[in-house]
Amino acid sequence: MGNTTGIVNIHGKEYATVAYRLTCFRQLHPDGQIVTTLEKDDDGVIVMKSEIWLDRSDGFPIATGWAEEVRGSSNINKTSALENCETSAVGRALGFAGFGSAEQIASADEVEVAIARQAKECATAKQTLKVMAEKITEKQVKTIQGYLDHCTDGDLKLQRLLDWGCVDHLNELTTAKAELWIGQNLKADILT
Repeated sequence: MGNTTGIVNIHGKEYATVAYRLTCFRQLHPDGQIVTTLEKDDDGVIVMKSEIWLDRSDGFPIATGWAEEVRGSSNINKTSALENCETSAVGRALGFAGFGSAEQIASADEVEVAIARQAKECATAKQTLKVMAEKITEKQVKTIQGYLDHCTDGDLKLQRLLDWGCVDHLNELTTAKAELWIGQNLKADILT
């Protein structure tokens, strides 16, 4: 991140790094303790709990934070999922205890990962929508027309196809819908 203050501005909001939160905690409570517990490490999913204690004799932590990571879900989680999960749990617990930004619990790293994940999901969704919106190919038109020409009720089947596709003309169908219809109808007729 290249930031020496420990506060990072992401989309106009201030986020404290976990290291910054930890430094603040240690300065104010040198005898305080942070206790982390591995709650789950099964099927590639890691769950950590972190407790912030000012004094262990109190009997209760002042804050608790939880985190979950999936092994291999990001570059850092390919090699250091356990460590990443622990850091996130500590950062969240410190945030709940009031260390770092008062209005934001997530650390700067968590926010950056979430933004990157959202951007990737958005790009994938846009690509999927683009593919779904592509118009029927010439090959698909010929395949459907050839099939319908050999059916005794071809006109009726064409009308059902257009109604199902919510279009007025065959060439207005999308490639995805055309492929689905071809797969369902031609294969069904071949098998019967």
